[in-house]
Amino acid sequence: MKKSLTPEELRVRNERIKELQPKEKTPFIFVPVNCPICGKESIQKYIKNNVYTIGKRAIDMRPIEYRFTDSDFSHIYPLMYFVWQCPHCKFTSDWEVFENPVEDVISTLHNFRKRWLENYKTSEKFRNVLVALLNEEQNDNHFFNAVKLYLMAIFQFSSINSIAERDALIIAKLTLRLSWLLQDLEESPQAASTKYLVDQLKFSVIFNWENAPFTIEEAHQLALTFYDTTYFASNIISEKMIEHNILQVIGRLNIILGNIKEGRDTLMKAILAVNKYKSILEKKIKSANVTKDEQDNLRGKIVLFDNFVQDTQELLYEAKNLANKES
Repeated sequence: MKKSLTPEELRVRNERIKELQPKEKTPFIFVPVNCPICGKESIQKYIKNNVYTIGKRAIDMRPIEYRFTDSDFSHIYPLMYFVWQCPHCKFTSDWEVFENPVEDVISTLHNFRKRWLENYKTSEKFRNVLVALLNEEQNDNHFFNAVKLYLMAIFQFSSINSIAERDALIIAKLTLRLSWLLQDLEESPQAASTKYLVDQLKFSVIFNWENAPFTIEEAHQLALTFYDTTYFASNIISEKMIEHNILQVIGRLNIILGNIKEGRDTLMKAILAVNKYKSILEKKIKSANVTKDEQDNLRGKIVLFDNFVQDTQELLYEAKNLANKES
């Protein structure tokens, strides 16, 4: 688990963060981060919480409407800033995973770090892919750099067998977001120039990474594979009571990929799963040793479960319409 800071450590950290912020107007917060692999510090950035909200989403949950609170920042593609990379050892991941890499895996940080470093030392294939993905000749193309970062994170995590074959939620999330980024790229003015660079990159890594996701469909398919792996193999699902969420994403991806019947069946399973969790919480509320604050918290979760059911039912209706159009 991530180490909790003492009040004094928190005060020092907050002072340091304050010092790192530029004087000019910016949508970013700059933070000092210690790499969980090599332990060295780097300065990373993420987008401030109040810079934008998400409006509409596509079936695969891709944000298709960003509402920026300041028009000066409306040119930003938020997906470009979800992934961080250590400049020292090149550990690359979703920023939340960067701060706690074992949150969604059944492993200690020591074992996780050990497996990570073994790949660097023993796998020529691993090193070859990293060399290709670390090529920084086109560092002025932000879309291309973002695609490389996502690929780097996906490849590094999928090279650890215990993650790729069991606790694959990390990879699944990253690959799904890569599919969103590739869709954003198709709609951007940089589409043509970046596609050329991405195609070149593909030829430099495909020999060592055969299922590398370089297209939207490949990213969707690989994300589905890792969500399936997570659902069937990871104990994280039951520990975190997220079976319904995983099933809904699996259903969404099947629909996007044209497997509409399988997608609808999975969405029905998601509703059954969330109703199971809802029943557990309703029983807890009636328990004699539950405080009023705990009851209020449980009722709030039940509201979220009810919203989830409504959202899933709307997806089922949308999938039915798609099936009717195809028939």
